[in-house]
Amino acid sequence: MKTKLGITIIILSFVVSLNPYTLIFVTPVFLIGCLILWLSKSSIKKKVILTIAPIILWYPGFLGFMYLNSYLGPKLAQKVEYRIPNGFKGQVMVIFPVECGQPVREENGREIIDIPEDGIVYYQGNIEAGYINWTYKLQDHDKPAGIYEFKTWNMSEEELKNINPDSLGVFGGGGWSTMSASSDDNSNENEISYKVRTLRIDNWKNREEHFAEDMKDSLQNIYEQKIRDCKKSIQHGI
Repeated sequence: MKTKLGITIIILSFVVSLNPYTLIFVTPVFLIGCLILWLSKSSIKKKVILTIAPIILWYPGFLGFMYLNSYLGPKLAQKVEYRIPNGFKGQVMVIFPVECGQPVREENGREIIDIPEDGIVYYQGNIEAGYINWTYKLQDHDKPAGIYEFKTWNMSEEELKNINPDSLGVFGGGGWSTMSASSDDNSNENEISYKVRTLRIDNWKNREEHFAEDMKDSLQNIYEQKIRDCKKSIQHGI
């Protein structure tokens, strides 16, 4: 009984530990499994092999896990296509979920999000966290043409040097979630919660530009008011 229990704990803790974020928590469990195994009547040879093998195999297993995760992550991630107006440059902010926003619609297995001229998108759906599988296309074609995403973290020095400064592309942004109450009414009815995902569309030569914090604050006031107005209209059946 002790042998089976010890082996089960060792195997399970080894598999879970391949995710490096769990390693510190799983290591004590692995040691407990080893202790139970060594207190059993199993042979010395089996005890030694089952204790040392996970330690030797952990790093190759970790590399395999990371490769599989990086391959499957984007494949299984939410698929979104952003439709961009012709000539648009600047910050894009997707605020969600907003009941009065763009409805969720799909084409060819992708959720389609149309970016308006001001770059602020109110979306009824949800943009998932984690791995992303996004594409970006210009709207000025009968068949929208894709534009490049500048993945600077995944490009060689040679690739970075050869980019045309006037090339138009997408710079990844960030995101946050917020719960906010109006300054003139702190009741639960006026409380809102939402999430924001951002990206920027511009030429490569403008890659060092950043979104001004003061502009972010003023825009936040605008779209929070929009969310409140939407909430009130839903509540009153307007």
